[in-house]
Amino acid sequence: MTSTALGVAAASGPVVAALGDLAFLHDVSALVEIGVETGAPCTLVVIDNGGGGIFSFLPQAAGLGRTSFEQLFGTPPWTAVLEVARGFGLPAVEVATIEGLDEALAAASGRSVVRVEVPRREDNAALHQRIHQAVAEGVAPVLG
Repeated sequence: MTSTALGVAAASGPVVAALGDLAFLHDVSALVEIGVETGAPCTLVVIDNGGGGIFSFLPQAAGLGRTSFEQLFGTPPWTAVLEVARGFGLPAVEVATIEGLDEALAAASGRSVVRVEVPRREDNAALHQRIHQAVAEGVAPVLG
């Protein structure tokens, strides 16, 4: 994902890309190959959910106990996103609110990383379920 974002930035101009913490760490070597100073502006917004948070939306999350689920699906990284980004010479900031994200994106220039702190897995899945339910109730009268 990092390689793709940097490639699109190089071909078409400034890019803001959202990716997970594991995707960022998996493809971090792209920052070496392309280089920080020479490429087009690209802000990587890293959603740090402790690794594997997307699996919390699968039915398995409800069917397994927390310990079993984390053991099978959770993949917490041992590496800190901000430290890795700064190790490549990139400016890196951490945000925990939508207002903080707006400010970080407005201030971003060149290549940079914004680490977004998200709620715990269970809280995040519950929030998405409430949003899904509200949308379903809102469109039900229209769809019949």
